[in-house]
Amino acid sequence: MSRHPLSPLLSIVIPTADRQEYAAGTIEAVAAACPDAEIVVSDTSAEEGLFARLSPAAAAITRYIRPEI
Repeated sequence: MSRHPLSPLLSIVIPTADRQEYAAGTIEAVAAACPDAEIVVSDTSAEEGLFARLSPAAAAITRYIRPEI
């Protein structure tokens, strides 16, 4: 079985819940350490809008998941 050429070799999932002050730094550090990795953020924060407040770190996020709470 061969891997699709555009598929990432590594996926990193970053769960967050009401930790905006740490999320951006974590995302930036992961993106710098693993530039070819897929970065998935799962946000279960009580407040909506974390993604919008993560700029410029948001540019590194491949997938953003906010489940209905």
